[in-house]
Amino acid sequence: MQIPFRSIRSAGPRFATAYEFKALRALQKKKSAMLATFNRHVFAVALAGLASISSANAASHTNKQVADLLAPDYRPCTFFQLQGVAEADPVNPNNPWFAVPNDHIGYDEIVSMLITATTSQRQITVATNGNLACGHARVFQLRY
Repeated sequence: MQIPFRSIRSAGPRFATAYEFKALRALQKKKSAMLATFNRHVFAVALAGLASISSANAASHTNKQVADLLAPDYRPCTFFQLQGVAEADPVNPNNPWFAVPNDHIGYDEIVSMLITATTSQRQITVATNGNLACGHARVFQLRY
């Protein structure tokens, strides 16, 4: 079997010999193996990075009602408190306030859920991730 092959030395196409074909195939296999190894290492590093995110400071508050809801002031966050929660997140001790930053990907949805929960006295679950937003516990997720 002959495969078109372009040599560096020749100006036009020529056909690869069986030896050249085997050598090219071996290089392709080696390249594929190296790429697979590289992808595994990248995945392992990414997984280790995710695992290293501090979950020790993260908090979750389940089946709570919204006590206070405040619109953004000079800071780009919406603030709220939950009934019966004295500390929103251990990252900010003895502070019951949660903050949803305006740049949160689900900001509009979270704020509308907070308004609905406030007006209907519906219970919500709030999760934080150990970070601060506008000086208070940053909301990671909110659900009914």
